[in-house]
Amino acid sequence: MKAEIITSLIVFINVLCGLNGKPIDPQLTPETKQLYEILYKHARDPDHFLFGHHQTTQSGVSGGVPPYQLINHKGFEAWQFTDSMVVNGSADILSDIKLVSGYYPAFTGFEFFQLYPEWLKLQRYLTQKAHSHGMIVAMSWHLNNIATGGTAWDVRGHKIVRNLLPGGKLNKIYNSYLDIIASYANNLYDSNGRLIPFVFRLFHESNGGWFWWGLNNTVNNTGEDIQAAHRYVVHYLRDIRNVHNILYATSPNAGFANLTTGGTLPAYMATYPGDDFVDILGYDDYQNVRSTRTLQRFVDCLSEVVLYSESKDKIPALTEVGLNLFNEIDLIPDWWNDYILNSIKGIKYVKKNPATRRIAYALTWANSCSSPTNCNYYTPWLGHPGQKYFYNFTQDPMVVLIGKLGYNFSLPLISQRGYL
Repeated sequence: MKAEIITSLIVFINVLCGLNGKPIDPQLTPETKQLYEILYKHARDPDHFLFGHHQTTQSGVSGGVPPYQLINHKGFEAWQFTDSMVVNGSADILSDIKLVSGYYPAFTGFEFFQLYPEWLKLQRYLTQKAHSHGMIVAMSWHLNNIATGGTAWDVRGHKIVRNLLPGGKLNKIYNSYLDIIASYANNLYDSNGRLIPFVFRLFHESNGGWFWWGLNNTVNNTGEDIQAAHRYVVHYLRDIRNVHNILYATSPNAGFANLTTGGTLPAYMATYPGDDFVDILGYDDYQNVRSTRTLQRFVDCLSEVVLYSESKDKIPALTEVGLNLFNEIDLIPDWWNDYILNSIKGIKYVKKNPATRRIAYALTWANSCSSPTNCNYYTPWLGHPGQKYFYNFTQDPMVVLIGKLGYNFSLPLISQRGYL
């Protein structure tokens, strides 16, 4: 409570002084500045947050029609947007969120992956389409282990992150990857010739041990290594390659200590690169949100991120959240209302905490099928047992979707409800 009062005073003083937060890149494009302002203001609005769904127009579990690639899943037509659809200029009409709610999500995510040319064409096309609908886009990067050639989850190798830096044996190849990202960003134009802004989540969940860029695994990265690598990427893209349409996010995973009262180096801060290199302070949680017994922990962690972010005049966000084991949404069909929305509001299973209402956005992961028997999904879809419950979630006044109540973020032609 004391920390909440102190942070509220800081925010109030900032408002009185006309301080509205500053992005870390002073040369941002006008559209990217506007995106920053939208996210900043939504994070200070306790009555709304943007709902996001990763790859929402790239894949889904039901409602598929040609020319999408179709996969029959339990009598439902799962779908994938394909390279040939890019060549043919096909519309991105499908989204599991839209099929249930009637609206696109306000926020979506796409993926740099291995930076293959055809893959990037697909990501660029879908990003341009998403932007034209008014969605905000974040990019993730599940880069394969550079040292071994294994997947992003391959934790073999020794101090890989340190070797990405100047003087390291992987620096040259890493720079070549960053050059591809720079070219991608500097050529990401909308239909009016303006660069599309996006959020870049660098080294996400780096406080965990499951990625080669993480802590507490056999790679033996240090927090200082990851901090330095984050700073290096920002410097390289912003200052060397002149990329000015990116907002940078950090997004540690659940499991960190209290930020404001419990020690000076909790796990959340172990890989934090510093205030001059982060626009968005995120938080990923798949652990504390699975049981009503641990939802209070979820609220406590999220509120700490919000309070710390506000003390630094940054943008707090729930950068990933979901039920990620064996499609658990089947077992808890009203999870989005009962667990997540109620927890953010501070009712039912948890103690009320006003800080949890002050997040810019909450994003969940993709719905997709790779075969008739291999589907992973994080939201109910059209025909799912939880469809009616998820519809109720999407219609809640706190949940912002594109087109709902006039919301649209097609920069710079932003509606009044877009806060500009």
